[in-house]
Amino acid sequence: MSTTCATRFFLRSLPSESTVIQWMTRTMELQKE
Repeated sequence: MSTTCATRFFLRSLPSESTVIQWMTRTMELQKE
């Protein structure tokens, strides 16, 4: 799944922006490793 599709999916399923930000932060940390 591409990052864009995943982001759109989260934006639709999660109305809370803070939750999206936390998910994005975790994803970036995983990509660094």
